[in-house]
Amino acid sequence: MGETRKYKVTILSRSFSACSNEPLELLNRYFEVNLQRNDLPEDTRRIARLIGDSDGIITGSDVVDRYVMDHCPNLKMISKHGVGLDSIDLELAKERGIKVTTTPNANNESVADLTLLLMLNILRQLRRNEI
Repeated sequence: MGETRKYKVTILSRSFSACSNEPLELLNRYFEVNLQRNDLPEDTRRIARLIGDSDGIITGSDVVDRYVMDHCPNLKMISKHGVGLDSIDLELAKERGIKVTTTPNANNESVADLTLLLMLNILRQLRRNEI
């Protein structure tokens, strides 16, 4: 019997699996994973090169526009690691049958942390006490 090809997933998000290897280990069970943390999220030529022949991507704030989709013909899935889809051409993705997903509530804890930090800043007048 012939071996079934694993789908290839490229991870562009800089923060994906940054705190734990568990998400990467889980993905590796089912997919061929290509970890390419992208530090130039607006460079669409670079993004297209990083994605290459991948079937799916996990993206952070990376721009996924017509150029990227034109140069990545195998792309079937875009998963946004975080919130907000403004960097993805949703109409074109829909036209081409590319599924787009998000991670709702992904930043709840970080927003709560920042809110508490700002409240402490006000309470302790830290800005006024700068050296």
